[in-house]
Amino acid sequence: MSKVFLSLNFMHCMERFATQIYRTQKGAFGDIQIVQQLIDASENERTHVQKLRTQIKKLNGKIYPLGWLFQLVGIILGFITRLCSKRNLFKADTFVEMRAVKDYNGFLKNIPFDKDTVDIIRVIITDEEVHIVNWKKASELFTKKKPTSK
Repeated sequence: MSKVFLSLNFMHCMERFATQIYRTQKGAFGDIQIVQQLIDASENERTHVQKLRTQIKKLNGKIYPLGWLFQLVGIILGFITRLCSKRNLFKADTFVEMRAVKDYNGFLKNIPFDKDTVDIIRVIITDEEVHIVNWKKASELFTKKKPTSK
């Protein structure tokens, strides 16, 4: 059962990391639609934190006290990406989400989770895949060349 709790706690910490990245990045934008998209993504990641926390407790596990470290790294990465171009900011977000999907699928293949936990993880993967699509689209907004005037 320790692999189950170790994996769930890692996921919990990574969701706290993602929540904080988006919260930190929203200050880089004046466009209210993009800001709202980052807020929505942060809130969605926060629901993942809550679902994982609830599941760990339901299985009589303990929440590891390292989440704040992941949030701190999220602040740092969020701030660093704000210093890069907006296009690169969304490329970094896409990378983070793609890595999350890869990790979640790896956990599903290698850890003997119960059915309820598998269902929770699958819902989270679906949400992360939506984020990937959103961040790719947002990145494209900043790569389109503006027409030159003659």
